[in-house]
Amino acid sequence: RDRGSERPPVVVSRSPRASLVFRARQKVVALTWKAAGMAEATGDEATMARSSSASSFKVYTRTGDGGSSCLFNMERRDKDDTVFEALGEVDEVGVAVGIARTFVEEAWRGDGGFGARSGPSDANGEANLGETPSALDGLSLRAAFEPLEQRLAEIQSRLMDVGSAVATPLDKSSEKQKSRVRFADKHVDVVEAWIDEYDAHLPPLANFILPGGGRAAAFLHQARTAARRAERRVVPLVRDGDCDAVVTKYLNRLSDFLYTAARFAAAAFGANETTYCKARE
Repeated sequence: RDRGSERPPVVVSRSPRASLVFRARQKVVALTWKAAGMAEATGDEATMARSSSASSFKVYTRTGDGGSSCLFNMERRDKDDTVFEALGEVDEVGVAVGIARTFVEEAWRGDGGFGARSGPSDANGEANLGETPSALDGLSLRAAFEPLEQRLAEIQSRLMDVGSAVATPLDKSSEKQKSRVRFADKHVDVVEAWIDEYDAHLPPLANFILPGGGRAAAFLHQARTAARRAERRVVPLVRDGDCDAVVTKYLNRLSDFLYTAARFAAAAFGANETTYCKARE
């Protein structure tokens, strides 16, 4: 898998012109990260970002064909390095959250996977599903799902920041590089507050539940498992001192949030939770 971006090959030279070219290429990498966060660390496609002079870069570079790739700190590593494995998993979480967000949006703009519903109409007589009451007291489908959709978009952006932090090994990066990608503890606090908010609408858990409850809920569960897998990949980096522990903390809380959000989405549509049943002897 292509989990890192590559900088163009640099000709080793002490001439002023070569030094200028090298600095320009470093600036391109920095601009790419600033504009696209983790995109710099999720494949050769990162070079599609644009510089301040509006010069475009091709999606492919061919510089990774030998099996190595470049991190934010300009260090090259093999593409099966633990850092790139972690980056790939974080990237997959962002994709899974994006898929879930699409179905969360459908939950109040479309049928949410439960078939057509009759609800209030707008001035043109068209169905306005968003104002249809949800199965949660006092909440319309829009009031239940629109904030969740926005929060999932926020999470996707924070996952880009997580990738930036992962792609900047602490023991091999400068203080300036580390400061640019530092991940704040406040992001963990935000996710915890969201968990508490949704949990207040849900019955206490008495049994293990099986993923399901409609498309939005099912894909939120799938995103949860991706977050757990990403956490497992980042743990060794934290243990080796390559990554700040707050990154694994965020991924851990994120999986908890996605689990709670999946239950919330199912409850909003009135879907019954299917509980785990132990096999009979």
